Amino acid sequence: NSSSMFHVKDANDITKHYEDGKLSAGNAVALLDFMIENVYQSTPNVDVEPYACDVSGLVTLQCEDDDDDDDSDDSSDEAPDAPIRAVTLAGVFTPALWATNGVELTFDEASSFYTKDDFRQMKELGLTTVQLPIPVKIFASQDNEEEDASEWKDLLVDLLELISAHDMDAILLLDQGTSPSEDVPKAVEEAAIFAQDYNEDDDDVIIRALVLPATDNALLEAAKSAAPDLKVWIPTQGGDFKNLNTYFSKADGVSFEMSHTATVGDIASSSSAEDRSKLFYHETMSCIARAPLEYTQCYQKMPIVVTSGFDLAIDDCHLKDEESTNFQDYGQCDRFEETIHSPWWKNHRYSFAARQLYAYERGAGWSFATWKLWGDDDDSDSSDVLDQPEQLLALKNVVAAGIMPSLYDMDTPIEYPLLTNASSPVGLACLNPPENDFAMGDRTYAPTPAPPPPPPDCGNGWWNFTTSKCDYWIPPTPAPTPPCPVCTTTEAVIPVDCPPSVPLTAFANYAAVGTSETGSTTATTANHDTSSRPAGDNNVYHVAIVAFITGSVFSLILCLLVNRVIMGKNQKRNGYEEVPTTATDHGNYQA
Repeated sequence: NSSSMFHVKDANDITKHYEDGKLSAGNAVALLDFMIENVYQSTPNVDVEPYACDVSGLVTLQCEDDDDDDDSDDSSDEAPDAPIRAVTLAGVFTPALWATNGVELTFDEASSFYTKDDFRQMKELGLTTVQLPIPVKIFASQDNEEEDASEWKDLLVDLLELISAHDMDAILLLDQGTSPSEDVPKAVEEAAIFAQDYNEDDDDVIIRALVLPATDNALLEAAKSAAPDLKVWIPTQGGDFKNLNTYFSKADGVSFEMSHTATVGDIASSSSAEDRSKLFYHETMSCIARAPLEYTQCYQKMPIVVTSGFDLAIDDCHLKDEESTNFQDYGQCDRFEETIHSPWWKNHRYSFAARQLYAYERGAGWSFATWKLWGDDDDSDSSDVLDQPEQLLALKNVVAAGIMPSLYDMDTPIEYPLLTNASSPVGLACLNPPENDFAMGDRTYAPTPAPPPPPPDCGNGWWNFTTSKCDYWIPPTPAPTPPCPVCTTTEAVIPVDCPPSVPLTAFANYAAVGTSETGSTTATTANHDTSSRPAGDNNVYHVAIVAFITGSVFSLILCLLVNRVIMGKNQKRNGYEEVPTTATDHGNYQA
């Protein structure tokens, strides 16, 4: 069998050679897969750079174990562990003034902070775990200064029982607090013993993990030596992922303390548009958090949980009134009231929550900042209005406001654009960028005006919109002027149409005037038929004609007589006298 040689420059060539019959369907798919693996899975230093494979949260880091063949073992049939979905009880054991109305709770206040109803609501929401920040001093053996340490430990036991009763587990997050450094190792050891003993007494693993107060091998050794069956996690922040397994090989997991409000660039803003662009920025960056989580699990072989930093705040305004913090005012808190009833802020906060939720579940799980704030009335429904900055860190308030996706449906794609009362899940939350509408916010552009009416038809010309008339290269022939109306009636009396200045024309139709032999005046008409006139009208016409002719003759005679008299007087005045003479005389006058 002879085989032909051909070149493949890109994926289009594979399609072309397949259509030409040079490649079978199976070979075309294999060749395309080979190209993709060598082009898209060839990122250098992927094993030492946590963000090497990041492309705006779109790329999944494929672990080497995922490439194993099915015949290696049957472990691939086991379902992966469900992600930890936790909430933190801030302010109960350790100070969190933003969560407790600016005051540190007394023991009695802390004991009444959380009730059975709170844990019932957590479970109904879909949470699996409760995270408890605990000061190491309550586990110290010597109670020199903390004589009430035992009662705080009793309160911890009460809360663990409530957690267990609602089919959830707990994470103990140790905090050094005010304890001297030299006392911390012993306190950590005592805390590990307490956790392991509690799990053994309960015949169930209620305390899922113990998180050390610092990334310290001495503390890790102390905890693991005292409680070998207890899972101990080490805390880490950004940049500490590369050598976790090398230096802390005995750790059972990683507690990732992240923050999106740590730098000036994260929180500073001085106008409404900058506030919105800041949220847009945090929406975009939240999906990138999946990269170090996947890297830690793939190459450090450690489960990693986001134990702090999951909230909907994009600034540090919840710390503004705390004197113990280093709050810097960059103008970021001056316009919070603009966000309270804003659909734009509600939609984008929902998007922010969905993106964080999707990214953090690429790791082993997450814990929200706190469940509720001190002073919430449990007898009434939580308000769906977020009118205080600290409410953005309380999961109970965030859920009531409708900006937290459901935890029960995480695989259905999120829909864009987001609606005001959206409850979309987050399966593909990071597939598309956030809506780029921060410049306008809730404002909209003015409605587009209706188009103007069409111009008049100018025939062979065009409509001039400046002069509002038709223009022509060759003006059209003007329309003829209609003639003036002419009166043609011969009636003597015309009541309406003919103007009053028109003379009576009835007499113009008479041809001659004469006197009969009998002495009566006769009027002869030419082409004037009076047969159609009424008798009374004909008599009027005849009388008028006779009177006119008689008056005219009389006037003529009178004029001749007057002229004769005047001429005779003029001759006498000049010295001449008329003397009758014979016909043979040669003159008629003498001096």
